[in-house]
Amino acid sequence: MYTFDKKVDTSKIVPFIKSTLKQIMASTDSRQIFYFLIINLFFCGVELTYGIWTNSLGLISDGFHMLFDCAALLVGLLAALMQKWPKTRVYSYGFARVDMCRVT
Repeated sequence: MYTFDKKVDTSKIVPFIKSTLKQIMASTDSRQIFYFLIINLFFCGVELTYGIWTNSLGLISDGFHMLFDCAALLVGLLAALMQKWPKTRVYSYGFARVDMCRVT
């Protein structure tokens, strides 16, 4: 039913990451969301690590809360990128309305 013998083509992953980062850095609003996401992920990691080290349930729960905040920022970043996509035959006005999902 499932075949796990297929090799993942990593030659397409690196150009995709580079082009995505280039799109993020091109726009001011997506760049700000990206920077805040990186800072939030860093503090989330520090809080979770220190909470596990000191056995503090408050720090651990706040670390997971920050992790869900990062998920919301990721949705906002995706919406900021999708807003720049060109129009298609199905979406004749483009994806500009996806801006409503963005967290800014």
